[in-house]
Amino acid sequence: MRRLFFFIILLILPLFLASGCGSSEKIGNKSNLSDSGSESKAMKVVVEGGGKFPEFLAGKWKGDDTQWEFVFEEDGRISSAVIEFGNIKLRPGKTTTKPSRYGGKGVYTPGKWLVAYDTRQNILSVIIEVKHFYQDMKDSALEGSRTDILSGKVDANSGYWEAGWHSKQTYIAHLAKQDKPVKFEDRKEPVFRRNVFFRKQ
Repeated sequence: MRRLFFFIILLILPLFLASGCGSSEKIGNKSNLSDSGSESKAMKVVVEGGGKFPEFLAGKWKGDDTQWEFVFEEDGRISSAVIEFGNIKLRPGKTTTKPSRYGGKGVYTPGKWLVAYDTRQNILSVIIEVKHFYQDMKDSALEGSRTDILSGKVDANSGYWEAGWHSKQTYIAHLAKQDKPVKFEDRKEPVFRRNVFFRKQ
């Protein structure tokens, strides 16, 4: 899986960065959130090896024992995704606001997303960027950005996708008893989280 991940980084990530992703919105201004652009501009689909995005991949794919979920359209675009962080359903190019259990709210603004499929190796890869989020947590709040990469081989016959999950993130805590925000996680490079096993629904 590590070898596969480096293949994706070398081949696909440069396309992702060239399209304007990878640079997070400045943290610390929760009132200046806006949609990240139209859905067409927020999504990029790449088919390596020629041809169209496979028909069998269209539909809902849900991870076993995880919150991850993707809905792929026939052209490969993601119409919606449930991310593991916060169990939030996002749509490309659209800011999502969700009430929190403490009476506040969470605001999530996606960056550009990438879907890539390698027809020669049957490898499906997805990059999901949340360029800014702000989540109320009772007397405190959590703010930051994150990028998640899921990549692995797809078995068309069984409707099974085993993806290695890597992510990088920046988290800043706003604490009630602290005058200044506290940055407690700031990863510059993606790190391996776990393997996620997706089944087509």
